[in-house]
Amino acid sequence: MRQDNRYLIFILGWLCSLLFLLLLSQSYLSYLVSGVMSLFLLLYSRRIQWSKLHHYRLVAVSWFCFLVFFGLAAISTISWPLTFDATSSWLMVFVVFWFVVLHEKLIFPQLIISTLLLLGIVATIISVGFFLIPSWAEMLPGMNLLHATYGHNHLAALLLLVIPLSWWWALDKNSNSSHNYGRLALTVIFSLSLLLSFGRTAVSIGFLQLIFLILIFFQHKKPLDSLIKKVLLILVSLFLLTFAT
Repeated sequence: MRQDNRYLIFILGWLCSLLFLLLLSQSYLSYLVSGVMSLFLLLYSRRIQWSKLHHYRLVAVSWFCFLVFFGLAAISTISWPLTFDATSSWLMVFVVFWFVVLHEKLIFPQLIISTLLLLGIVATIISVGFFLIPSWAEMLPGMNLLHATYGHNHLAALLLLVIPLSWWWALDKNSNSSHNYGRLALTVIFSLSLLLSFGRTAVSIGFLQLIFLILIFFQHKKPLDSLIKKVLLILVSLFLLTFAT
């Protein structure tokens, strides 16, 4: 199989795995998704460069200490099912982390950013669809990470991760102005979706992100396009209006 085709399959498989984890997480189906995801990573494990591990000694020691502490804490657990669920989740995080860090070519920062942005777009569309047509959400397990059942909606957490990345993408100097305007629109959509999540803590953190971004502009005396200034002013006003209501 050509390298380009393997690369495309990896991106699509990675994106689908993350999306299904959001849709099915905290249900028994998440174990099936995690298993499939592990097998998927195993197919691409031959390009892992274990020789790079010595560059991350402090990180490796930190992970080892955390896993040992987690294992000792699990011995005295009062709920083995919850412990098993947490253990499987952390082991999956451990495997994915080192796969990303040690892989030879497939993983690089631009791929991670692009994947997270695309995941944010898809998750936002799905969540808004569930919000407008609640009957669609009945197809999902009761406890999932995109639809606000039982007061449990983690879309805001995902948006807090992708909004700063979308700003970085929108202000990229290497793209032309027309592309930047489209990317800026994506940033606005993410911000509005965060406001519609009705999570006070998440909205507060999003507002702090926005203020921090403005302070960075002032600190570096970065000249801003008039459209970007208007977008920042509108977003700040909307966040303040949300706090007032």
